[in-house]
Amino acid sequence: MGFHMADIAFTPRQSIDADIATKFPFRIDVMHCGEDQSDVFSLRYRAYHYEGHVEVDPCGQFYDRIDYLKTTVQIRAVDRDVCVGALRISFCSAATGVGVLPCAIYYPEVAELGEDPSRRIVEISRLAIDPEISNTSYRTTLYACLLRAALMAAEASYATDILVATKPESIRLYERMLGCKQLSKPAKYPPGDIEITLLRVPLREARMRQKLQNRFFNISATEISSMRDALGPALCAWLASSGYNRHDCETTLDRAHAR
Repeated sequence: MGFHMADIAFTPRQSIDADIATKFPFRIDVMHCGEDQSDVFSLRYRAYHYEGHVEVDPCGQFYDRIDYLKTTVQIRAVDRDVCVGALRISFCSAATGVGVLPCAIYYPEVAELGEDPSRRIVEISRLAIDPEISNTSYRTTLYACLLRAALMAAEASYATDILVATKPESIRLYERMLGCKQLSKPAKYPPGDIEITLLRVPLREARMRQKLQNRFFNISATEISSMRDALGPALCAWLASSGYNRHDCETTLDRAHAR
C-alpha cells in the first residue's frame, strides 16, 4: 500500500506568488513497484496521447521496464480521489549501476557520472498532468507541488545530483527554478522520439536556488523525515547490491549526509 499525505508531511508555505497561492488541494502519494499504479500509467498515457506522442492504445496505459524496478517510485498527486498529476523518481548509485536510470541508454555522459562512488543520483522523469485540466493557476500549483515532492525525495535519499530529461520548451524553467545545466546533447527519447535534453544540478545548488527564490520550496526536517520513511523500500533496494541490510542502509545514508 502506498504512503499518502496522512503519512507524508507536506506543508508548502502559501505566502508566495499568486499562481501558487491558491488553497492547497492535493494529496501526495508515494507508490512502489508491486503496487497498483494503473491510474498513474493511465494518466501518463492520456497526457502523451493528447500531446501526440503515442498512438491510440486499447489498454490506455503507458509504462516501461523502469516502472517495475525496486529503485523506482511514483509520486502521485490526488484531488478528490482522482489522480491529476504524477512523476517518476529513479535512484542510482555506483552500487546499482546506471541501468536503473531511464536516461542512461540515451545519454552516454550518464555512465561516467554513475561510476563515481561518491554520487547518489536521482532522476526525475515522466511528469504528467491531466490534459483535461485547463485552469492555468491549478496546473501551475500542481506542477509546483510535484516538483516540490521530487525535491523532498532527493533530500530524503541524500542525493548528490538531480537529473531531468526535458523538452526544449521546459529547459528555461528548470534552469530558473533549480539551477539546472545541460549535461549532454539532445537525444531522441520515448515516447514519440522527440528531441529531449538531459539536465543536471547538484542537490546542494538546487536547494540554495529554491531557498533564495521561493518560500514554497523551503522543505522542513519533518517533511524530509516523513518522505524518507515513505521511500524506505526503494532506498534499501538502492543499496542492496552492496550487501547492506536496512539498518546498515540507514546508517550509511546518515553518514553520507553528514559529509
